[in-house]
Amino acid sequence: MFPEDNKDINDTPLKRSEEGFSIEFDVNSDNASETPTPAPAQANASRDLMEEHEEVLKGGLPFDLLTTSMAERKPIKIVGIGGGGGNAAEHMYLEGVEGVSYLILNTDVQQLNDNKIPHKIVLGENVTRGLGAGDTPEIARQAAQESANKIREALRDGNTEMVFITAGMGGGTGTGAAHVVANIAKKELGLLTVAIVTIPFAFEGSHKIIKALEAVEKLKEEVDSILIVNNERLRQYNAAQKNSFTKSLYIGDTAVSKAASSISDLIINPGYINLDFNDVKKTLNNGGVAIISTGIASGEDRLKKAIDDALSSPVLNNNDITQAKRVLIAIAHAPDNDEDPTYNFQTEELDALNDFTSGMQDYKLIPGFYEDKSLKENLRVTILASGFDLSATIESANLGDPIAKSELLQRHKNQQQLINKYYEGTQSVDNFNRKLRGHLNLPFILKEEELDDDEFINALLKTPAYNRNHEELESLRKLRNPDMTGGENKASGFSGTNTIDDKPLVSNVIDFD
Repeated sequence: MFPEDNKDINDTPLKRSEEGFSIEFDVNSDNASETPTPAPAQANASRDLMEEHEEVLKGGLPFDLLTTSMAERKPIKIVGIGGGGGNAAEHMYLEGVEGVSYLILNTDVQQLNDNKIPHKIVLGENVTRGLGAGDTPEIARQAAQESANKIREALRDGNTEMVFITAGMGGGTGTGAAHVVANIAKKELGLLTVAIVTIPFAFEGSHKIIKALEAVEKLKEEVDSILIVNNERLRQYNAAQKNSFTKSLYIGDTAVSKAASSISDLIINPGYINLDFNDVKKTLNNGGVAIISTGIASGEDRLKKAIDDALSSPVLNNNDITQAKRVLIAIAHAPDNDEDPTYNFQTEELDALNDFTSGMQDYKLIPGFYEDKSLKENLRVTILASGFDLSATIESANLGDPIAKSELLQRHKNQQQLINKYYEGTQSVDNFNRKLRGHLNLPFILKEEELDDDEFINALLKTPAYNRNHEELESLRKLRNPDMTGGENKASGFSGTNTIDDKPLVSNVIDFD
């Protein structure tokens, strides 16, 4: 943060001389009656300082940077894309988060008009006519490209140094336009670019989930870091808390806005061991998948409890903090009270920080410490971490062309892996995978003697068609013939031949839904 004692020279012109700077005061002002100049002994130091900052002077940076607070400069721009992203941005706007400016982008004029953020751009006026993207990401992508110049100018405002893109993945506008905006912000304008996105509830179906996760993988390539809010995890958390569905949706918007506002707070609020924009930039720059979470605790071992509280947040998506490559941790506590030191932050409490980092190996940690009068007996910890390896490759394939069965199987295997990575630990992950297997639309291929085995068929029929999978078929076959090994029975494959006894295989009517 910049020193407060510079305020009295806010409007004072600076004049360069050979010896260095002189401060030229108005003789009619109360500031001074003469023009002070540096003493000869200071001349060389002043000259060295001038040379060191020559590039700054050439750049023409305004001298009011010395007296303009970070909050007033608003170095962070929240860019809400689509309906979900716009709602999250509006939530922050109404909360009055300091140090940020706002921009919302949408293909739907009605949604833009309903949003209270004043700075807004209609994406693709010619492509969509303001009627939305129709849940089609490709239309949204074209719309964003049509409006690229407007987006570029809105981001190139002279103040913005960091862009937060908020969007919901799995629909049309956010899914299709987010990576276009990110490319403009990061690769064209060189701004630190972070995406905070939501992925769907389980009940929204595997088709939407796969569309969302593939968009996440694509967006990861265009941003410095991406924070992912899993709506299904939030739903399970809210179910445990007995919250209504409307409150759950509100908490989802809050989770996105809190992630952005927490990072904003780290930059804007001064600490006695301070974290600044460059600290955040070092943590998030090319950081891949990132998380941010806050925990609050009081009483004995309050720092450990606060860290545990932060790490138990449902927004962490099962990320193992020990796998993070860069960690920024901000610890806030009440100011010292000499008369009643009960809640003073004690040096020995930092032992919990040693415990926190003990499981990490290849990491960089940046700590910050803040005083907050509102905390009293509480202690607040904010953890920002990046560098998680959650990459999952999706086979690129043109589904309009014929796809070999092996390629189709590989694609669905990759989709299952993708769902497992982002939805692992949720109650619905098995259902997703069953549905994906169902989408293969491949029948069970049974041998003739298996069709004549009533016990075998009855065991197979105990599982409803929509729940059946080929792994279960193999298990039943092994129970029927314990001497079989995994490599001896190819009957459940898709070749149409029986490699055991060369009897022709019969295609059973028992099929996937």
